[in-house]
Amino acid sequence: MVGDSVNCAVEPSAFWSCSSPTALVGAGSEFELILIANPLFDIDIGAPWFSMTSLSSPTAGAGEFLTISSLDWIGLPGATITGIANFLTDTESGIEEADVTTGPNSVTIDFNQSEWLPGQVISFDFVTTHSERSSRAWPTQCACDDFEPYWPVAHRKDSRFSACFLDRSLDNTRFAVQRGSNEREELDEHTKSRVDVIYDTLRERICLGEYGNGQILYEGELGREFSVSRTPIRQVLQRLAFDRLATVRAGVGTAVTGGDPETLQRSLQIRARIHGLIADLAVVRSEPDNKATAEFVQFKASKLEGSSTRAQFWAVYRDLQEMTNEIIDDDLLRNVDEMIFFRTAPALMRAAGEDMGPAVSALQGEVAAVAEKILADDPVGAFAARSAQLPAYSALLP
Repeated sequence: MVGDSVNCAVEPSAFWSCSSPTALVGAGSEFELILIANPLFDIDIGAPWFSMTSLSSPTAGAGEFLTISSLDWIGLPGATITGIANFLTDTESGIEEADVTTGPNSVTIDFNQSEWLPGQVISFDFVTTHSERSSRAWPTQCACDDFEPYWPVAHRKDSRFSACFLDRSLDNTRFAVQRGSNEREELDEHTKSRVDVIYDTLRERICLGEYGNGQILYEGELGREFSVSRTPIRQVLQRLAFDRLATVRAGVGTAVTGGDPETLQRSLQIRARIHGLIADLAVVRSEPDNKATAEFVQFKASKLEGSSTRAQFWAVYRDLQEMTNEIIDDDLLRNVDEMIFFRTAPALMRAAGEDMGPAVSALQGEVAAVAEKILADDPVGAFAARSAQLPAYSALLP
């Protein structure tokens, strides 16, 4: 979406206007909404999201609408908007998710007689379909042919199958995996195998604590859930054991292992050293959507608070990891970085506890430091920042 030229219109036009009838999507805000020469709202359109921030204390009347159109999704022929997801607001203005409607290439917001205070925000993500499969035009959001559209918070260029489905809601992920296994028997070179998708799903559940430490994972139950035979399930469990996320117990089965504080402390130190090594060797590459991704992760991190759920914390924590892991320009270091991240994740999530305040503070500090470097075109500095910030998580340990 970055680089797309979009249009802005407000009704009734006799009172409302946009700072410009058209703008190019990029860093920073695209439009200001003006009421009789007074700027009242700031509109920011990013790679996957839309946000509107009040600049003063406006009150909107009935029958007043904002429409953003010509959302053409550059590089994605055939992509259209099908709805929104992750609607957020920190205002009691009265605007709800139902007040947001979408067209194939547009979004309209009914102000619904809302009242605002300065700095209040509404935001949401776009959900799209993408009918043409291409390894070159990689969507920040997508849905695969013939499947229900899901919104992935982050994407991986080598993970097209999971990216199309993994909307970071575990229930939707399981549903998507089942649809994939039942309806698409053959996956081309741009898709993940069913083993990979099931592996990613189980790994996510372990990290989120859906599977408790020591819980037995039974091949038969998992096979029925994902509509596959025991063979691919056995392969998945072997991979989880290799990654130290599970242990094979003779005569019992495969049990989840989440690590302990001592192991977590040691692993955090190893991660910090690896990130420092990556920075020292400068084995990183720039990606065209780095800045847009950094802005979005920073935006999501800013919404976290002490009362946030573990799933909300994990979504940002994992997206930060995927954002930086993707730009490592060495296969060995990239794989090691990913393995150690997931090896530490379950113990770290448990250490965060019920009061997410300290964990949120540590994550927001890391996201801010990394995003600052990426937005300054300094990917090497981003890894130096991660190396410096990782010890902050040690404070979570008992």
